[in-house]
Amino acid sequence: MKSEIDLLRQKNTRLIVKITKFESEKTEFLKQVVKEKTKHKAKNAKLRSRIEELKKDPP
Repeated sequence: MKSEIDLLRQKNTRLIVKITKFESEKTEFLKQVVKEKTKHKAKNAKLRSRIEELKKDPP
């Protein structure tokens, strides 16, 4: 029969594994967010530039 301490150690180990997995997923999501943000900033800059061109030279 396992002692309560042994059971708690096992539970702690399982929780540490889960936390590590979640932290890894979080890191991947943050990398993806940064990549998407960079892409959107570049697109916005391009569109703002185009808007300024159109304001200067209306059709």
